[in-house]
Amino acid sequence: MSNDVYKKWMKCPRKSIDYRQCVKSFVEFSMINGGGCTLFSCPCRRCMNAKGLITLSEISFHLLKYGMQEMYTTWRFHGESLEAARNTTTEYVADNDVTAVSNESIAAYVDENVKAGMDENGEEGVDENAEAGVDVNVGTNRCYEKKKSAAEQAREPLYPSCPKGKSAMCDAIMVNNIKTQFGISDNGVTTMLELMKELLPEGNTLPSKFPDIKEIIKELGMDYVTYDACINDCVLYWKDNSSLVKCPVCQEPRYVRVFNDERKLTQVAQNTLRHFPIIARLKRLYSVSWIAEAMLWHSRAQKDVNIMRHPVDSTAWRCADNFYPEFAKEARNVTLGIATDVFNPNGCFGLNYSCWPVKLCPYNLPPSMCMKREFSMLYLLISGTRAPGKDIDVYLQPLIEELKELWNDGVMTFDSFTKSEFLLKARLLWAIHDFPALVTLSGCVTHGYYACPTCGEETVSEWLSYSKKICYMGHRRWLPSKHKYRDDKTNFSGGVEYGKAPWPLTGLQIQEMVKDMRSKQGKGKPPAKKRKRGAEGDNLQQGADEDVSDHSLFSRRSILHDLPN
Repeated sequence: MSNDVYKKWMKCPRKSIDYRQCVKSFVEFSMINGGGCTLFSCPCRRCMNAKGLITLSEISFHLLKYGMQEMYTTWRFHGESLEAARNTTTEYVADNDVTAVSNESIAAYVDENVKAGMDENGEEGVDENAEAGVDVNVGTNRCYEKKKSAAEQAREPLYPSCPKGKSAMCDAIMVNNIKTQFGISDNGVTTMLELMKELLPEGNTLPSKFPDIKEIIKELGMDYVTYDACINDCVLYWKDNSSLVKCPVCQEPRYVRVFNDERKLTQVAQNTLRHFPIIARLKRLYSVSWIAEAMLWHSRAQKDVNIMRHPVDSTAWRCADNFYPEFAKEARNVTLGIATDVFNPNGCFGLNYSCWPVKLCPYNLPPSMCMKREFSMLYLLISGTRAPGKDIDVYLQPLIEELKELWNDGVMTFDSFTKSEFLLKARLLWAIHDFPALVTLSGCVTHGYYACPTCGEETVSEWLSYSKKICYMGHRRWLPSKHKYRDDKTNFSGGVEYGKAPWPLTGLQIQEMVKDMRSKQGKGKPPAKKRKRGAEGDNLQQGADEDVSDHSLFSRRSILHDLPN
C-alpha cells in the first residue's frame, strides 16, 4: 500500500465498500512484503497480533468480522518498514495540526481514545442493530463523529478571546468535580451554568444545562455497563443468561412491573450490577505520558529487604516474579490489588439499602500515587437491599473474565512515554479488606469455633459460660520454646503451653480441601432468625457446627483460585 493512502480505512464501517477493498489491499501488501511467509499474526480487534500465526485468508475473514485494530498503524508484523510508516504518519499529523490544543493532557487523552477505538461496547451494539435490520453504516459513522467532536471540543477555546488552556470540556470536567465534591443537585448545577453563561462573553461554548455536561464527559469513554442480577443473588443476566426473564435457580422474575411518570407500565430490574471495565482504564493510564512514566517506578526503585516502603519490597512480590519471570520481564505489566467493603449511601435515613464497591489499585505507581483517589479504579458497584455475602462470586464474573484475558492473552496498548506499542498484561496479587469482609471476598469463616484463618482447624477456642462468648486461646504457641510465658500458669489459662505454632496453609492445600466441596447459590435467603444463647452455649455450639459443616474452613473457592496457576 502506498504512503499517500493513509490507514484511515481502519476506522471505516466494516460493511462499507472502501473497508472491504482496503482489506484486500492489506492482504496483498502482506503477501508482497512478508518475505515469503505464509503465516502472519492477525491484527483484528479480537486477536490483536497476540494469538498465534494464521493464514492470510483467515486474517481477511477476521478483519471483515471483527474489524481492524485501529492502534496498529505501523504494520511491522506484516512487512512494513518503520521509515515508511513514519512518513505516512507525518503526512497525517501535518493535515491535523495540534498546535492549538487548549489543554494538552485532555486533548492527548481524547486523541488516544479515538485512535485506540476504546468504545468496543458501541461496536457490539452496532452489530446487534445490523442483525435487527438497522443500517450499520449510519450508526458507526455517528459514533465516529461523536469521538471526533470530543477531540474538537478539547481544542476549541471557551470563547474567542479566552487565554490558552480553557475549553468547554475542561470546564465541564471541573463543574462535574465540584458537583460531586459538594453534593450539588442537577438543578443547582443547571442554575449555576446559566449564570456563568450570562457572565461569559458572547460566543462562548459553555453548556447551559447539566445533561449537556454529562454528554460531553461521556465522549471521554468513561462509561459503565449495567447488568441485571437475580434478587436472590443466584445468577447474573449476562452472556448465556442475558435473554432470560426468570431466574433459572429460584424462579424469581427478573423485572418488576411499575408505572412511570406518564402512567405507562415499564419493566425495571429488581437488582443491578454496574461494571466499569478495567482494560480501557489500564490503557488510559498509558495514554498520558507522565503517568506512563510513573508506571515504571516499581522497576527503577532501589529495593531494600530491610525497609518496607512499598509492596514491591515485600516477599510476596518477589515470589510472584520468581514464579512468572516472563511477566516480570515487561516492567509495564500491571500488578493490582483488590479492595471491597460495604457502606450505606443514605446514612441513617435508609438502613435497608447498601452498596458494595469493588476497587482495584495499580501498584506500579510510587507510594505517593498508588493509593490516591485519582488512581484507585472503581470496578464493580453492587447495590441492593442486602449484602451479597458468599454469593459475591456471581457478581465477580466480569472481573474474573477480564483478569483471565489480561493474564493469558494481554491487550495491545500504546505507551505515550516511549511512543511504542506493547502487550499489556496484569495480575491480581493482593486483597485489601477488613476481617469481616474476609468472609465475603475470600470465603473463609471468621466466626464460630474456627474463626482464625491462619490456624484453620487447629484453632484453640473455648466457650465462656458466664460471658456467653467464644474465647480464642493458644497465642503462646508462637513464642520461643524457652519463653517464660509458656510456663506461666497464673496469668494465662492455668496450664503450661507445649504446643507448636501451626504452619499457614498454602494455596495448593486450600485447593485440595475445597476441590470436592459443593456450594449452593440462590437459596432464597430467608430472613435471618435471631439465635438464642443458652446458659451453656448449646445453641451457639450447634450454630457454629452448622457453619463449619456448611462452609468448612473455606466455603468456596477464592477468586484468586479461579485464575490460572
